Amino acid sequence: MTGSTTAQQAPRRTRRRRRLIAGVVVAVVVLALVAGYVMSQRGARTTVTTATASTQRLSVTVSASGTVEAASLVPVYSPIAGTLASVRVSDGQVVKAGDELATLDTAALSTAVAQAQAQVAAAEAQAGSASAQLALARAMPHDTDAQTRTRDAAIQAANAAHDAAVAARSAASAGLRAARDNAAKASITAPVGGTVTLNVLAATRTDGTGPKAAAGASVGPTVPLFTIADLGHPVFAAQVDEADIAHVAVGQQSTVTLDAYPGRTFPGAVSEVATTSVSTKTGGVAYIVKIPLAAGDAVLRLGMSGDASLATQDIPDALVVPLQAVQADGAQRWVYKVTDGTAHRTPVTVGASSATQAQITSGLAAGDVVATSQLSALKDGASVDVGK
Repeated sequence: MTGSTTAQQAPRRTRRRRRLIAGVVVAVVVLALVAGYVMSQRGARTTVTTATASTQRLSVTVSASGTVEAASLVPVYSPIAGTLASVRVSDGQVVKAGDELATLDTAALSTAVAQAQAQVAAAEAQAGSASAQLALARAMPHDTDAQTRTRDAAIQAANAAHDAAVAARSAASAGLRAARDNAAKASITAPVGGTVTLNVLAATRTDGTGPKAAAGASVGPTVPLFTIADLGHPVFAAQVDEADIAHVAVGQQSTVTLDAYPGRTFPGAVSEVATTSVSTKTGGVAYIVKIPLAAGDAVLRLGMSGDASLATQDIPDALVVPLQAVQADGAQRWVYKVTDGTAHRTPVTVGASSATQAQITSGLAAGDVVATSQLSALKDGASVDVGK
């Protein structure tokens, strides 16, 4: 019985030893893998590109699209209400100050003058009659009290009629002067020299177009018939985004490029910054900034599109690093300064920035080397190799 029991226990002890050995082997393998991973991580080196912080001139620019406009646009109105008899100019025609642009129908104006003359004549006759009545009233007998009372009443009535007649004569004379003045305004002339544009008198279509100045059109002093543009002094009207407008000021140098003249630049300086905003085609908010252009031998036309680069800030001795070297987390800014194969997270203060460079006002010195790639893979103290 004892021998049988002993024989049964032997295989059990063997199985337990096998399990123990297997467990030890697994543990050793796991520990080896962990140790290997740790050693590999300790020995891992990230290859980065670098740049050296240097002192140089930093030009900060703002870019904006826009179009060519005339330096001045002068609207031309009909001085009086009437009907156009003729239009003497066409779109794009160049005129001088004083040139006739259109004429008004003088038939109605002549009729108005004749009517005013008739009213003056009638008023003159009424005033003459009133003067005669006053003279008769003054000549009435006034020997008795009754006669005196009668005479005084007649004089009072005659004086009132005379005053009314004189007032009517004055009004009629003023009307005649106005009619004659209007008749003299039948010729509509150019107040300044420039290029003429015929305006839409009334938008009758959904696209905003409609009839322009032509013979037979009814016109008045509230809607401009023409616009005269001074194309001898073109300006570029740039739409500067509201996020950049605070940095733009009159006098800043700029460079304009036009789609019509690829590869050519037109220098200028900001002459005007709008104080009211406009809506862009994309629904944004922008402000019009005007830049006079020196056309040279180029023929600049209204509406030509292009882009302007405005130099909003010029720092002659800025300590700069590539813009991509600067990392941000909220208000914090830092770079990875590379020293002896190790990347050190270094807090910095950033000043002005261009499209490619950032000014560092504190945290670095000229000659410091900073990482410019693989920044998301770096941590403070990471080992790095500098690639090309």
